[in-house]
Amino acid sequence: MSAKQLGRGFVTALLCAVAWTLLASPSAVQADDQPGEPKISLSAFMRKKLEASGKILEGLCTDDMELVQKGAEDLKKVSQAERFRVSNDVMYRQFNREFDSLTDELIKAAESKNADRVALKWMDTTMSCMDCHRFVRGMRIAEQKKESAK
Repeated sequence: MSAKQLGRGFVTALLCAVAWTLLASPSAVQADDQPGEPKISLSAFMRKKLEASGKILEGLCTDDMELVQKGAEDLKKVSQAERFRVSNDVMYRQFNREFDSLTDELIKAAESKNADRVALKWMDTTMSCMDCHRFVRGMRIAEQKKESAK
């Protein structure tokens, strides 16, 4: 087995582990709805992001860069839904900007059909998700402690 194949195997295993972690702990927070739009929980919204992520991972595993590109475009579209921005905090907005930029880079890498670059950009994008989730959980814990102290 070559070093390149071993590296791809490691990346695939890492991405599968991250996807499993995200699937195992969905949020149940209810998002604010816009007038005339059906009520969708934040958990259901995150599932849409996971579905798009699944396309990306499947595309990486099957070397189908068109599927990766479609998944990345879906991920970007879903993530830009303003109604699911859970905070107006400066740090949270920065996480969103970084995520948008990374999905753009992922789309470009898929367009160029560079599987190694796609894998690296997907890891960056996934880490961005995990960092933001960690931040939001910390923010919510702080808010709960503040409320219980009253």
